[in-house]
Amino acid sequence: MAAAVGLVVLPLVADLDMAAAVGSVMGAVAGVVSTWASVTAWLRSGSPTVFADSGSNAAGGDMRNPSARDTGSGSGSPRVPGRGVSTLGGSNAAGGDMTDPSAHRSS
Repeated sequence: MAAAVGLVVLPLVADLDMAAAVGSVMGAVAGVVSTWASVTAWLRSGSPTVFADSGSNAAGGDMRNPSARDTGSGSGSPRVPGRGVSTLGGSNAAGGDMTDPSAHRSS
């Protein structure tokens, strides 16, 4: 906001050539900063950790028609470090959209 006000006031206080030079430098700096922010966000996005156990389905993205059935055997509880998708006991979990899921747990 201060930069925008400065670019409006600068031509009134100084000459137009000075305002053009300052605006050009500020535009270059804004371009570098926005490129850095985009690359940083892209590198951090990565793939989520996915864990499925005991006849379950887990996906980091979308799933179409997943069907899960509890097999009764498994390692216990899911261990998903950080952000991720986990499921156990004959269930479905997705990091995105799920279309027509079914799950069954036998007693």
